[in-house]
Amino acid sequence: MNQITTTRLALGLALQLCSSAALAQTKPDPDDFIQDAGAEPFIPSASQEADQLLAQARKLQTANKHPDAIAKLLEAFSLQERADIASELGHSELLVGRYALAANHLAFAVARLGASDPMRSRAVKELTEARKRVGTIYLALRPQNAQVGIDGSETRAYAKDEPLHLMPGRHAIVAKLSGYEDAKLEVDAKAGISQDVAIALAQSGATEVEDGDDRSYAWAWWLGIGSTLTVGSLVAGGVLLGQGNGKLADADNMLATLNHNEVDDLACQSNPMACSSIDAERADGDALLNASTGLFITGGVLAAGTVLGTILLATGDDSAQGPAASWLIFPTFDTRNIGITASRRW
Repeated sequence: MNQITTTRLALGLALQLCSSAALAQTKPDPDDFIQDAGAEPFIPSASQEADQLLAQARKLQTANKHPDAIAKLLEAFSLQERADIASELGHSELLVGRYALAANHLAFAVARLGASDPMRSRAVKELTEARKRVGTIYLALRPQNAQVGIDGSETRAYAKDEPLHLMPGRHAIVAKLSGYEDAKLEVDAKAGISQDVAIALAQSGATEVEDGDDRSYAWAWWLGIGSTLTVGSLVAGGVLLGQGNGKLADADNMLATLNHNEVDDLACQSNPMACSSIDAERADGDALLNASTGLFITGGVLAAGTVLGTILLATGDDSAQGPAASWLIFPTFDTRNIGITASRRW
């Protein structure tokens, strides 16, 4: 009896060993694979992580812990520059007195939130409040893709209509672009005031020529174009002047013919139809004379601007930036005035 039992145990043990070996050689099903403790952890996408940080920040805002909420929102914004994150960030920054940062983030949000988005009305209201405490600077960059840094901060690109919001006081603005010389400018930001600031970058080596003369010849272009426009305006004015005087003379001749060579208005009493034609001729002549006067004035302004621009560009600073980079000269027009504006950058 003991011998039979021992034999059965030995046989069962052998069968178990064979079964284990066969299972060990079987390839595991990928669907049944379970990672061990040393496997790589699951990493959520940037949008999921940003959403989690945004949700945590909103809880902190509800608890009136805005500095902690700002830290969460800045981390979320670094992952995804979204309008909803920027709106919440500007909201908390406004409440803790970081007005310039708040205005920048709120402006970012307002520009991107839809008109029907409920967050937009709050962002607009808070942006208006923040701008009462900061200066708003609108930059006109040339070239437009230059990057801008404020008070030594890291430079970044700004959209065409994206404003800078700065705390009241003096600030240093630097514009940089590969292939161009850095342009530096100081602005005086004033609370509640908007300013337009133009920054033009000079192309690196643009004023250098082979013979070593580093002077720019932009003055020659200015002289040529200005002279052409001046002459064109004056010639056109002269043509219109002659035509206007001719029409007035024709009107006087027609009136004299009606009145038996006497130039007066007595003939109009007996022939009003003819006099209406004479009046129309006179009106056309007056209009041509007014137009010629405007062209003569325009030609005079262009002539003065041509002379001024040529002198400034030809006798400007001969530094590495060159005179063309030092002076910005451009015509200005509005409904009442025509003029020339010249500004120099040191």
